[in-house]
Amino acid sequence: MKTYLSGLLLLVCVTMCRAEDTNSSYRYSFKVYGLSVSESFEYTQRFGIEDPYTRITEMSNWRIFHPTFALQWKTKADNYQEIEITFLEINSNELRQIDVLYLDNAYKKFFGGIKVTTTHLSLRYEYIYRFTKAVDRRFDFSLGAGINPYFFNISEDPVISNQFPTHERNMGAFFHVVPRIQFNLSNKLYMDLNVPFCLFYYNHRRMEREDPQLTEELKILTFTDNTLLPEVYSVRVGVGFRF
Repeated sequence: MKTYLSGLLLLVCVTMCRAEDTNSSYRYSFKVYGLSVSESFEYTQRFGIEDPYTRITEMSNWRIFHPTFALQWKTKADNYQEIEITFLEINSNELRQIDVLYLDNAYKKFFGGIKVTTTHLSLRYEYIYRFTKAVDRRFDFSLGAGINPYFFNISEDPVISNQFPTHERNMGAFFHVVPRIQFNLSNKLYMDLNVPFCLFYYNHRRMEREDPQLTEELKILTFTDNTLLPEVYSVRVGVGFRF
């Protein structure tokens, strides 16, 4: 009888120990991030080899706690891989305007406007190396290396015939190194704080203007930007659920 009781007690202890194992029992996890990004870029454009006109565009952007979704899974080496949907948007806005001018003792109306369609898709893949692989730790420290490809397209179609549509397509990628701290709240629930550092940025832009007065060389223009250590700063705070 004592032998059976000892065996039952041992089985209960093993079961409880496995329940405390916060990593080995679950291969996948789903995450919801709050992503905050600050970025600044500068573009230089010349619309022809012999054209003296040069445009310099400075752009800055700040997004606070933008929600993203990620799926993480464990590798055979007890590290992680992760795929995140960073941005997904298809948007269409139409702006109509009426300018009223009082001229020659009469009111004259001038109609205008533009329809803007944007498509923005951004994904991230990251391989995460874990420094602390013990199952009984509250904190898990790791370092990730990731690539963030994106596609951004904007089309502007004027509503009046004396103006011409324009299209701009951007394709590129960000390359990051990501220090991470993970705090295990329970067997299944955890928090993830990470700070992606952007090492390199690549962007290829194609601009098309459907203006019949332009030459074929000026209707479609392409630009390529490569930036080492760009001014892109971001922080992610996430909550994950293992399954």
